[in-house]
Amino acid sequence: MSTAAERTLRRWMCRAPRWALPVFSVVLGLVLAAALWISDQPGSWFVIALFVAYAVLLYVFSPRSEVVALMNGEARDERQRSINERATAFTGNALIWVLVGAFLVTTVMGSDLALVFSLLCAFAGLTWLGALVV
Repeated sequence: MSTAAERTLRRWMCRAPRWALPVFSVVLGLVLAAALWISDQPGSWFVIALFVAYAVLLYVFSPRSEVVALMNGEARDERQRSINERATAFTGNALIWVLVGAFLVTTVMGSDLALVFSLLCAFAGLTWLGALVV
């Protein structure tokens, strides 16, 4: 990929339009509500309301709050990108610890979920290894 194309892609990834994540949130809420409705489970309207409220929060408060802007994916400078990278790394580490702990607990209990957690742990490890190589 050329340098100009890389810069354009990086700029779009780091500075997506302000409406992109709120729209994605509403669409995801509709998909989740449809899945609940198809399976005859209650709460589809609550899910839509929750996702729409989150979208409104992101759209309305992202120009006024740096934290909400970062939640919306608006990392404007190196400091904000660094904060976002650290938060993402911390979240990844926390999730891996939870997965390993859940694998150990379900293995000790003899649950069938041990296979699911072992596969998720393997996926996390392979993703980390792939990221190191790339």
